Amino acid sequence: MSPPFVWEIFDIRYDEDTFELKAAHNSSDPESGLEYNDFCLGYTRRDCNELSWIRLDFNPNISHITQLTDGIPIWVKIRAVNRVDLRTKRVADAPIIVDKTPPIAGHVYDGPLFETDLMYTKDSEQLCSNWHRFYDQESGIGYYMVSAGSVPDINVTDVANLTGYDSKTHEVCIELTADNYLKHGQKYYTTVWAFNAGIKIRNVSAISNGVIVDLTKPVSGSVKDGMNEDFRDIRFSSSPAKVEVQWRNYSDPESTIQQYDVKVQSAKLVQLYNITFRAKQNNLTEVSDHFFNLKVQIL
Repeated sequence: MSPPFVWEIFDIRYDEDTFELKAAHNSSDPESGLEYNDFCLGYTRRDCNELSWIRLDFNPNISHITQLTDGIPIWVKIRAVNRVDLRTKRVADAPIIVDKTPPIAGHVYDGPLFETDLMYTKDSEQLCSNWHRFYDQESGIGYYMVSAGSVPDINVTDVANLTGYDSKTHEVCIELTADNYLKHGQKYYTTVWAFNAGIKIRNVSAISNGVIVDLTKPVSGSVKDGMNEDFRDIRFSSSPAKVEVQWRNYSDPESTIQQYDVKVQSAKLVQLYNITFRAKQNNLTEVSDHFFNLKVQIL
């Protein structure tokens, strides 16, 4: 003689209004057949502290009225009993959680860097976003869905339709099709939906404050050697270890100027120095290098 087989427990459902719990199981006994299918509910894979074992006549579909405790993982267990009282128990692959509240919305930022919000983007073929502080204290976050649109409306998905991501994802770059590339000067918004892991899935959404597409280069200005107050260019310098330069009238009508890159090159193209720094208008900035001291004035 051999005990029964319980292959799986699946299709677990719970009605929060009627308190009806339903589950299906795949059980069999090729020798004596099945007489009963007992079931219980526990807070771990090993106990039956939510509902003690109940004996039911064998049926592949179980239904029982019981009010489940909110916010606690509950494991469904089934015990198949054959006609000679041999038994086999199986636990569901995952617990169920009754969660009657939606998740708490977090923040959605534009751009690929976590917790960094961009005002502008130079990309037209993809739209990046990141988010954090979405949470659900009862059942946790089960998964996210992300969409993008050209207006600040969570239901507008004219740029990218809803796409699902697992609960560990917090930044994405949506690749766009050729007929949906981002347009210069247009503002775009990303919406993130968070779904909890309750038996009855609930969700919450948040939308970014938008990112403006800038596909054009800045407007070039004027550069002069030296630090003459009248912006005159000098031809000679008495310092072998210091370079002074000033410039003005660089501009960008869409995204403004964020950073300047300075290159210092010898007259005979023997040596090239690259220096990158951030500077604001009307600031005097001095940058030191291993080879020389660079002093710049932005007007």
